[in-house]
Amino acid sequence: MVHAVRTAAAAAVAGFVSAALAASPVVGPPQQPLPTTGDVQVKAHPRPVSPSIRRATFRTEPTRRALQRVAEADATGYATVGVTWSGSVAPADLTVEVRTAVTGVPGWGEWEELELEPSTDGVVDGTEPLVVGEVARVQARVTGLAARTITDLALSVIDPGTSGADATVPTPDPAQSASGSAVAAAAPPAPTIYSRATWGADESMMTWTPRQGDVRGAAIHHTAGTNTYTSAQVPSILRGIYAYHAKTRGWGDIGYNFLVDKYGRIWEGRAGGITRETIGGHTVGFNAYSTGISVLGNYETATVSNATVDAIVALASWKLALHGVPASGTTTINGVTLNRIFGHRDAAYTACPGRTLYVRLDEIRRRATAAQAADTGTPEVPDIAAGTVIRHRVTRDIAVAAGSHRLLVERCALLQHYGKRCADAVTVSPSVWDSFSGQRTLRRTYELWDGRLFSMDDGARREAADAAALTAAGLSTPVVRGPLAVISSLPYGVPIVRERTVVTVRGSTSRYLVVDGTKAALPWPVLNQTPLSTLPRRVLDAGSLERMTTSRTVNGIVRPHLSSKIYLLTRRGALNITRTGDLRPGTEPARWTQAYLDTLPQVERRPGPVAVKLPYKKKVFLIRDGRRVPSAGPTWLRRQFDGSDPVVHVIAKTTMYRFPLVS
Repeated sequence: MVHAVRTAAAAAVAGFVSAALAASPVVGPPQQPLPTTGDVQVKAHPRPVSPSIRRATFRTEPTRRALQRVAEADATGYATVGVTWSGSVAPADLTVEVRTAVTGVPGWGEWEELELEPSTDGVVDGTEPLVVGEVARVQARVTGLAARTITDLALSVIDPGTSGADATVPTPDPAQSASGSAVAAAAPPAPTIYSRATWGADESMMTWTPRQGDVRGAAIHHTAGTNTYTSAQVPSILRGIYAYHAKTRGWGDIGYNFLVDKYGRIWEGRAGGITRETIGGHTVGFNAYSTGISVLGNYETATVSNATVDAIVALASWKLALHGVPASGTTTINGVTLNRIFGHRDAAYTACPGRTLYVRLDEIRRRATAAQAADTGTPEVPDIAAGTVIRHRVTRDIAVAAGSHRLLVERCALLQHYGKRCADAVTVSPSVWDSFSGQRTLRRTYELWDGRLFSMDDGARREAADAAALTAAGLSTPVVRGPLAVISSLPYGVPIVRERTVVTVRGSTSRYLVVDGTKAALPWPVLNQTPLSTLPRRVLDAGSLERMTTSRTVNGIVRPHLSSKIYLLTRRGALNITRTGDLRPGTEPARWTQAYLDTLPQVERRPGPVAVKLPYKKKVFLIRDGRRVPSAGPTWLRRQFDGSDPVVHVIAKTTMYRFPLVS
């Protein structure tokens, strides 16, 4: 019955989406076609332009109380700033603050603390972006126990650039001004969501491959920073946050799935499809389970507008219903029980989404629940548990109850693959048999309503990564769709997945590489900064992956089986570093077959040592005798290569830190 309720909610949303679109006015230049995503109209405008990023290094300044590190940089455009470093720190051990100077105003403004923000792999190696707006100069200071030890500390000041989209910023509805009144709860139309092109997103910066999760709720955030922005400045703010997340933090895209401004306009964030369960990068440990909605501004200090609250209600009620999730009640994620619409602070140590927005979450939940309930109903189904084998009293036909449908069994041998027997069928009257609203034929391949695919095998459910995997394994058959309850009692079997596939655990950030018939843990930096990023990505249940044999973690260093060769996975491909010396104990390279390794691009290597660096960092190291030797400068580096400029290979931080540092 739970599935029936979720399906009904989604169906109801689909019904009022199309009606709303028919009445919704088109905002923007009429000469431009309006692309659509699913059933929702997404308003677009072309010609994105890249932002520019100015990076400043920190200097050390002893003070009476403790050491502090300070950096300054000029700012242009409607600026966004952030601070990054290498390695993880405990949030309690580091304080990062920023202040700004404005042309014509003497001195600096007040210090504003930046919240530390983990990367998508959980490493705390940067701050959240802070929108400072139109200022002349930015200064940052770093204090705390970790200030002495962190490396590669940098201040990034982002100019969002200009775009053709800036000339046609959608005008807020006068009825939804930043100080407008709240509207009464009702079944909302599909909200107008302005596309990435509308705010001038440069898609060449988007290096993240969209992945799908299992949306169970909505995480509400604020971006912090200035609240004095105008309607026309919003695209610049979005481009600044995008550049900081995609390039400075190395995430490959903006982290939030959606953004809402103080005027009540909704903007598409992370690429991957607004009607799909696209995994964002906004709440570590919860990204695969929730859609991230962030409000532009600092709502610890400013009062959130009613227009913004209206927009969150419309967006959250529609988005959750789209995936069959009620706006009310709670859900459990990674052992944490949360409201289905929850604040960032409920899942992390942070003040986000700010005091004035957080106190309105109860209202948002009530109104979103009312919107979902309007004009929805639950279809009546027979009072027979899904998965029950039934027999028609007169015709002796046999079927499996599947919610509102029955699945006709043509052969008892097929039923055995579902762990059931014809002999155990419950006899039902013709009226009960006919009370099912439809009939399908039971097949060996079973697809859930959410798209998960299983090959039923002698009482076990073998999850398939995709239809191609079934075909490659010779197990492709006609498919029947139905609810999870039909197969939920069956144990998982070994999953069906092709070699060279990246598999993510459903509802988790854990990911694996399928290599030589095993699963190997695959850290995000290695995936993101090597050709492994081009491999197909699929999502499987945790129970399925538990049935696979585990091999050594992919840390970016590989030694083929029965070989003394050593390879380094770089951004360009596999680099043979055998002649640099053997690895140190504890480095633990992954073990692959040479044939598997040869499927990756091979990087040609010059004679001599190997020079490497981290993405977006300037510091160069030499790999020598299984250790990393820091460069003493350009002249020293050229001497190591007989006076020539070296080829510097970019590797993931996971890989870099496997080599002990020569101090």
